[in-house]
Amino acid sequence: MKVDTSCVAKQPFFSIIEEGTAIPDYDGVLGISKGSEFFMNLAANNYANIFTVHIGKDGAKSHLTFGGFNPAYMAAPNTPPNYFKIDSTKETWRIETTGLMFGSTVAIKQTVTDTDVLINSNYIVLPKDSFEEVKATIEKLHKPNVMKVSTNPAHFYFEGACPTAIPDLNFTFKQTANSGVPTIYSVPASSWLKNNNGNCDILLEKGLTLFSLGKPFLENFYSGFDI
Repeated sequence: MKVDTSCVAKQPFFSIIEEGTAIPDYDGVLGISKGSEFFMNLAANNYANIFTVHIGKDGAKSHLTFGGFNPAYMAAPNTPPNYFKIDSTKETWRIETTGLMFGSTVAIKQTVTDTDVLINSNYIVLPKDSFEEVKATIEKLHKPNVMKVSTNPAHFYFEGACPTAIPDLNFTFKQTANSGVPTIYSVPASSWLKNNNGNCDILLEKGLTLFSLGKPFLENFYSGFDI
């Protein structure tokens, strides 16, 4: 594999020749986890201190940069308000969340503080209590429709077209506070509500105790994974 002008020898790759049902379809940027053979080999060649990811929206190509970042994906040269840097000392990529708002007025209850950030997830997974609050708020705004559950693949959906007046999900994180004022990371409803064959797929899932920020979140930011 060639990185910049240098060659990384004996780099393992794999290919997917058949994919099961997924909503939305995967785009090929999958499963980059800490401690993998992929990173061990990059580290041996001095390229694994950081990698950055730009997730393509609505079918656009995604982009990976190893060993630094690509200024083309920054909001402005050397001033990156959309650069979401994730530091990790664990086996999974984690960042500590300090708040979750639905729009600018509805604070979502949080009973946990660790946010498990997964690059290979197609959903935003919310802890049970947080999910139920978001679900109740969406259904209130989208009366008389209620969320239903499909089993193939398992996901929530609305019958009919997606609602258009749903507020953003707004996250804040401890590591991105600027002089004590947290940066707000807004995820528009268009990233997690998707019209599909006459129904509205909801790319939110109910978890147990951890958040999981997948593609609907990451596609809105230029993300740095710092090893």
